[in-house]
Amino acid sequence: MRSGAVHDEELHLVLIKELSIFPPGSCVILKNGELAVVVKRGSVNSMEPVLRSVTNKNGVMYDSPRLREVGQHMGLFEIHDVCSYERLPDVDLSALWAYR
Repeated sequence: MRSGAVHDEELHLVLIKELSIFPPGSCVILKNGELAVVVKRGSVNSMEPVLRSVTNKNGVMYDSPRLREVGQHMGLFEIHDVCSYERLPDVDLSALWAYR
């Protein structure tokens, strides 16, 4: 075992706990097929982040991003997969991050 490996593992666990494996800014596909962006970590559980969906399951862009929380609606808003930013349509970032 290399020197510092235990501390590295502890640091990784702290980062995952604080940021989750889906940190803010992550582009994800939800179980219901929506394309969404993680906007903040969950207030109770960092593994249940707050999202804003930008498209429906057919890829049609919403008029404004829809607020979603992973732990709600019987799993419909669970994160199914991560995706690249190339899949993200031209979205109003101020609406996405609720800067209005």
